[in-house]
Amino acid sequence: MTTAERDGGRKSVVILRCDDVPEPDRSRYGDTEVRTGNHIVAAARAAGFKVDLRVIDVFGGEPIGDDDRDGQGDGPLYVLTGSATDPYARDAWVVELRAWIRRAAGRGARMYGICFGHQVIAEALGGRCGRHPRGWEVGNARVDVESVVHEVGGGGDHSGAWGRFVPPAGPLTILLSHQDEVVDLPPGAVSWLRGGFCRHQGFLLGAHIATVQGHPEYETAQVRSLYERRRAVLGNLATDAAQQSAAAPHSGMTISACLIRWLFGTD
Repeated sequence: MTTAERDGGRKSVVILRCDDVPEPDRSRYGDTEVRTGNHIVAAARAAGFKVDLRVIDVFGGEPIGDDDRDGQGDGPLYVLTGSATDPYARDAWVVELRAWIRRAAGRGARMYGICFGHQVIAEALGGRCGRHPRGWEVGNARVDVESVVHEVGGGGDHSGAWGRFVPPAGPLTILLSHQDEVVDLPPGAVSWLRGGFCRHQGFLLGAHIATVQGHPEYETAQVRSLYERRRAVLGNLATDAAQQSAAAPHSGMTISACLIRWLFGTD
């Protein structure tokens, strides 16, 4: 039983909206904060938590602010969404987001970074991102839990707070759509997911930051529409392969539930 269930409390989640979904997909499937928010509510429920959502439109220039509760038990979980913008961009909203991430990490704020969120957290905290030399990674791809995470509890030296992390059972797959990648992890971060195309598919930092390169929030119809919209960029071969793989079930809900459980903590 989680602390939230036992106490009858609810957890606070703040969706940091980092993108703008174009029409007609926005009307069909919801904008970035809608699809991400729906996924987080469902994943939190699977992890044993009820959550209250709030959205901050950082893409639109809305300031995040500094919450005095960050780093405390009742502090919010900030979910950084995907985005078509580069994590190292000089756009004003991205510059401010990176600065906020540094401040929030120093306060011990909980963060869950998805795709762009994964990359911009790494970039802000001393890691390095860049274009993947092979271009786009798209489709439903296998990802594996890193061996060092599997070894937790096996008697090794796991002094970091990530040592209580319990990874999901494999095999795992996730829907992907990115051309930037995390090349170097931030100092102190531990890679928890790896892939054949992209090495760092997710990392943990301290007791309060977790990321994933893929899109656990995507559903089949949504991602197929995205791939089709990018056919001219991806090429017919890559698009057709991605469309075919996207029809298979993926582990997005399992992955998010695992990370939310770790970030909020359980007894």
